[in-house]
Formats: sequence, C-alpha cells, structure tokens
Amino acid sequence: MGFSTVRSIVHETCQVIWNVLRPSVMPKPTREKWTRIAMEFDEKWNFPNCIGAIDDVGSYGRNSDGGIMQNSIFGKKLTSNALDIPPKKRLPRTDLELPYVFIADEAFPLTTNIMRPFSSDRLTDEAMKIYNYRLSRARRIVENAFGILQERFELCQKGIQVQPKYIDNIILACTCLHNFIIGGTSTESQSIASVSINLENDNNMNNALDGTTVREMFKDYFNSDEGSIPWQNDIVNRH
Repeated sequence: MGFSTVRSIVHETCQVIWNVLRPSVMPKPTREKWTRIAMEFDEKWNFPNCIGAIDDVGSYGRNSDGGIMQNSIFGKKLTSNALDIPPKKRLPRTDLELPYVFIADEAFPLTTNIMRPFSSDRLTDEAMKIYNYRLSRARRIVENAFGILQERFELCQKGIQVQPKYIDNIILACTCLHNFIIGGTSTESQSIASVSINLENDNNMNNALDGTTVREMFKDYFNSDEGSIPWQNDIVNRH
C-alpha cells in the first residue's frame, strides 16, 4: 500500500481506539471514584486525601506544565470546582479536615487542590524535607506510568515524526491501549487518566482554604505522631 494510504489507516485507527475505549478505560470520575482513589493513595503511599498524581501532555515541550494545566479543560474545571470532588475530609486519626488534592512537581502552581513540594532552595527545616519526601513518594506513580507507556510503545521513545495535527490522536490512542492492557485505571496499575468533564459546581467545597495553608497543614500532619511513618526520618537524613 502507498504511504498516504497507510497514514490514513493509522490515523483513523487511532481515532477509533480513542472513541471506543475511552469510556471504559478513562471513565468520567465521580465522587465515589475520587473516594476510592484517595483510599488507595492512603493505603499504598501513605498520602491521605490524595486523588491523583498529575503531569501534563498535549502541548509543546517548551511550554510549562503550569501553563498547560491552567489552559486545559481539566485545569479550568478544577479551578471552578466542577470536577465533582468530595468535600473536605478528616485526616486519619485526627480532627483535622483538609480538601482532597492532586500532587504535582514544582512546575505546577500551589493551590487549594494542587500540592507541590517546597522549593529546594527553601528547605529550611527537616519538617519541609519530610513533606517533600512524602509527596515525592506518592507522586512517583505518574512518572512510572509514563515510563511504562514509553517502554511499551516504541514511537514514544523518540521524536514522533508526524505532523503536529496528528499527535494528539496518537498519544490518546496510546494511553487508551496502555490502560486497556493493564486492565483498569487504579493507582496500583500505574494507569494514565485523562479528564474532560462537565459537572455541577460546588463553590463551598473547601471553604476558602488557600494552597499555602493546606500545604502547611499536610506538612504538620506528616511530622506528627498521627501522620508520620516509621522510616521517613531515616530516609530524609540519608541524603
């Protein structure tokens, strides 16, 4: 077959893969789904009230993750409290209520629902280092997910030689196939989730807690008797 014929088949197939598989392997999240995800993060990674680890795809590499996030459908719905995220929940073994959060690296903004690490040049005490360790430990699953996807699909291991207008369909098809192969979208399976939804607003969800306050409260919790894990001090002091 000719080059143009094969190209058309590939791009049409990628579109069909996305259209057919997305509802089952990347379903729209509900409050019940967010709650189950948070339970997994707490059980497996000791980070309560966490509903996802985020990293961005879908734009040129020179663009910042924070800018991509802000202009994405997901970012806009997160800002407007339109993702059907449950209200604040009490942290384990305390009376302290905090919002559900996504965890991210330093490229993302610090907001009520996005927790990022303290900057490396501002780590003034061990409590901050422990917070950074706990966040990094839980957030690495998103790096693992992209690493597995890259190894699974050879085309992701180097620059994809296609016109820019075709890139989104190819990447979306790869992520759908990745989730389909591992059989679900749980954190244990190192899945990749894509969110684009339209749900009711809940402007009272977090009662005006700002990102800095939420991060400080998580930091204090991770350094308390109720929220610490036995090995965290040894890990932090080892480096």
